[in-house]
Amino acid sequence: MAAPYLHTFRVRYHECDAQGIVFNANWFTYFDVTLTEWFREMFGSYDALVKAGADVVLAETTARFRAPAR
Repeated sequence: MAAPYLHTFRVRYHECDAQGIVFNANWFTYFDVTLTEWFREMFGSYDALVKAGADVVLAETTARFRAPAR
């Protein structure tokens, strides 16, 4: 099994609530950014993936929040 993909980025002030915790809805944006970066690393770009004859469609998603992000 390949190692898990890791993408690091900075949480910005406006993405947090008054207690400095990332607002839950922003997690899905983080997931999307990370997936896009994984496509870029694996295929060169999302467009290259599509040109190779593959595409990805998200039909449903959920998340379980185990700890706050700050």
